[in-house]
Amino acid sequence: MGVQKDKSFRAQYPYAQAFDIARAALMGMGVVIQQADSANGEIAVRTGASLQSFGEIISVQLRSAGTDQTDVYIRSASAVQTTLVDWGKNQQNLDTFEAMFVQIAAASSNDDELFSDLYYDDVEEEPTTPMYGIAEAKPRERPAGVHKVFISYRRADSNDICGRIYDRLVRDFGERNIFKDVDNIPFGVDFVDYLDNQIKECTVLLVVIGPKWIDAVDERGRRRLDDPNDFVRIEIEAALRRNILVVPLLVSGAVMPYAEDLPESLQPLTRRNGIEIRPDPDFHYDMTRLIKRLG
Repeated sequence: MGVQKDKSFRAQYPYAQAFDIARAALMGMGVVIQQADSANGEIAVRTGASLQSFGEIISVQLRSAGTDQTDVYIRSASAVQTTLVDWGKNQQNLDTFEAMFVQIAAASSNDDELFSDLYYDDVEEEPTTPMYGIAEAKPRERPAGVHKVFISYRRADSNDICGRIYDRLVRDFGERNIFKDVDNIPFGVDFVDYLDNQIKECTVLLVVIGPKWIDAVDERGRRRLDDPNDFVRIEIEAALRRNILVVPLLVSGAVMPYAEDLPESLQPLTRRNGIEIRPDPDFHYDMTRLIKRLG
């Protein structure tokens, strides 16, 4: 049997962000990543051979541990299983990984409040499956009813980024609590009434604003926001009318529109505090800030 060392700690970061930090920490160690499976929370790597060892196999497993918490398990084992001499490389790998994890988390956490929530404790329980097997690390799901989120967006303006936003929100709130696509509107129903009823059931409306959001036009060349039957306009008006929490999400470098550039019914939107959702490597950091502030 080869020499191996194990370590575990708890990081108060959401599962998806902890996975990204763990993968970056391993890459910072200069290892070769052989597998990175975010769905199952498993990363497998191999170190290079040296004068002190034939290399080591490192396995990292992550498991959601509740609200904004992730348990991280790491094992370093000799690449040649018959090696009985402990050169200290396995323990060094564990310590280096933890140090890199802290360093990368700090570098990506410009928000002091967010970074102050990062902490480490030994995790007493080991994974229920072997470290070299596939451990199931399911994304956490908040209890139904905590938040029901409606995502308002224009496909031509922000379709791709909305897909990522949707996936991240589903991970945190559950699929049944997220409404995104008007393609879900049943045939034969009054879409104004349907959207109004959907908004009524939601606690949050996220308005995704990209560079083309304000100037988007229909097939006749008319600005869509000036059309009372425009889906986006209907969604925002319904939320404002019902005093639902409305949060603008600025994507792809977009800025908040001026009140005078909007129909009167939408002008209160410009007084709602929003957040910028940037592309990688900042996407999960921005989404984490959004989710934490939604509560």
